[in-house]
Amino acid sequence: MAEVYTQRGTFSLKKETTPNTAVIPDTYVYFNEEDLTYDYPTADLMRISGSRAKKRGKFELPIPSPKGTIKLNIEPTTFGHFLNGLLGGLTSGRYMAYTALAGGVFAVGDTVTGGTSLKTATVAYVGANGFLLVTAPSGAFTAGETISNGTGVSATLTDYDATVYGHASKFPAEVATTYSMQFNLAESAHRFMGVRIQGIDAIDHTDNIMTAAIKIMAQSHFRCAEVQAVVTAGAGAKTITLDQVQGLVATDTIKVYRPSTKAFLDFSAASVKTHTVNSVDSSALTIAITNLETSLAVGDLIVLAPQTASYTTVKEFAWQGGATASLGGLLSTLATESLEELAITVDNDLEERHAASGYGMANRFPTAILQKGIDINGTFKMYYSDERFMSYMRDNDSQALRLLCQGAVAASATRYTFKVDLPAVKFGGFKTPLSNDKLIDQEVPFDSVYDSTTGMLGEFLLVNLSTSY
Repeated sequence: MAEVYTQRGTFSLKKETTPNTAVIPDTYVYFNEEDLTYDYPTADLMRISGSRAKKRGKFELPIPSPKGTIKLNIEPTTFGHFLNGLLGGLTSGRYMAYTALAGGVFAVGDTVTGGTSLKTATVAYVGANGFLLVTAPSGAFTAGETISNGTGVSATLTDYDATVYGHASKFPAEVATTYSMQFNLAESAHRFMGVRIQGIDAIDHTDNIMTAAIKIMAQSHFRCAEVQAVVTAGAGAKTITLDQVQGLVATDTIKVYRPSTKAFLDFSAASVKTHTVNSVDSSALTIAITNLETSLAVGDLIVLAPQTASYTTVKEFAWQGGATASLGGLLSTLATESLEELAITVDNDLEERHAASGYGMANRFPTAILQKGIDINGTFKMYYSDERFMSYMRDNDSQALRLLCQGAVAASATRYTFKVDLPAVKFGGFKTPLSNDKLIDQEVPFDSVYDSTTGMLGEFLLVNLSTSY
């Protein structure tokens, strides 16, 4: 009965070097639920055949992109993988927070020097407000010292630890980063390749834990492959011909399931149900193994063996007592607001494309997934106190919005941090519903619009001890 219990399941992922070319996922992520769906659709054929019996047939159609949602808590280490996919890549570097900027602005490529420590580093990323990501430091900077770029720009360094890294990106961006993702059941696993992060719907909070619903779209998947020819048991090299090998790679651990007996067979040795793949030949649709305990029959199923998960995580981000929400005319003039609820949704508008690309099972999957657009919106709720948001909506005025979550101390005084900056949001659908004997709430939806001053729809920052994603 172990197979039917969800707590036996695990989830892993890994960034692909080449889109839609499988790699073995090796980063394990706690999650709450998933609802990925996939189909192998067919169409009816109805032909006139000179018989009272209808000449029925089935025609194989293109396989739609597997898609769905993975719901999880926002955790400071593993959430960077999803941001990396969502934003089309993250720039990583040692995190420098600063105040009192003077003399202009820093630029990517600048060499910054500490006025007291005399250490130097190269600027890899300039945040929209108050931070730099730097690489190649000559040593440890000192919090509180003045940093300058040698051409008149200076600031006061407020936060620096050589072990702490920031990972940031601005929206809009081209989404080209893909992942292999794997869901492990108790006895088998299924793998998705060419996975793109379609969006987050939404960054939210449930029971005070910051959560995210990650929408994904995969280009292909592997759940099982059918054996196409008998393979005799015995020692030595063996070749297994399958109807699909896309998704399998060398060193994968596999199992063989026989539908007629509803059982996994001894595979590599007596009472051993697993085997290691030596190599994969995608053109011949074969995999190579060494030694075979039980002869394989046509129709046997090759499946992935489940992985043994190993997690590296820290405390999840919290909402009340772990986050602030701020509003203001500019990102530089924000003031904390008493937002009781806040949800932010990010959508990469992706579209799958199918083309005549070959003859096998793998060619029925989409040949490409293309990005059309990007959108950020959301809603917040608070008690009604004045007419500000009605006025913003009425006059079509924009405001800057920031969500800042901070968790446990990462190193020194630096905390694990997740920040979303939206430089210009427009409000709509304002309402202050009246209900008997209750305080008046206001629920305010918003849309992020492109801000030409900062050149972005939004910026995401994650601060932790990971060097890169």
